[in-house]
Amino acid sequence: MELAEKKILPKAHKASYLKRIKAKIAALPPDAKGAPLTDDSEGEGGEDTMGSRGSYTAAVAGIAAALQAVNMVVGGKCVNVFCAVRPPGHHAGRDLRPMNAISNGFCLLNAAA
Repeated sequence: MELAEKKILPKAHKASYLKRIKAKIAALPPDAKGAPLTDDSEGEGGEDTMGSRGSYTAAVAGIAAALQAVNMVVGGKCVNVFCAVRPPGHHAGRDLRPMNAISNGFCLLNAAA
């Protein structure tokens, strides 16, 4: 997970975005469930992407799983892989929404990037 967080995430997301997501999650009470973590589709706050105290760790673990899967295929240990990770990541852009999309698609970190 350290490789994913320290080396890969900074290539896919701006430092300001990562800091903002970490701060929002750290500010949640321990029992929070379904708290808004990103802006809504209009960029005015809201409930577009919900999460809890474990959401950032779960997203980083998903990226680490994707990295391991790619390494296994490239290294010849298997011919294909499937990572069923939550939260999904393909809608998370460098600074929030990719390609100026109107929604973050319920993703925190981009495992596909």
